[in-house]
Amino acid sequence: MNKTKQRGSLFLMANLGSEISRVFSSWRKGNKELLETSVNRSNKIIDDLLADEQMKKRASEILILRDVMDDLVKNNLANYRINEAQLQSYFIPFALRVMSK
Repeated sequence: MNKTKQRGSLFLMANLGSEISRVFSSWRKGNKELLETSVNRSNKIIDDLLADEQMKKRASEILILRDVMDDLVKNNLANYRINEAQLQSYFIPFALRVMSK
């Protein structure tokens, strides 16, 4: 059994939300090293999600999340105009479901 199936897509989505929060935090602080580390971890989680059969139907959504992160890293939020609060709101249901299990 691969790691994605062991952890589950719900767990991965909740962790992606946490990691993207770290991306925003490090971006705000101007901490390029932490930003790069958080982006790399986020991309790894996104890769795991894209490899998960249960997430195939949501692949375009997952790829948009990657694009949003890329925009943030490039300091160009104009492509999607998504802010931190909106992303946090998107991920809250995943975190709540993981916590309730």
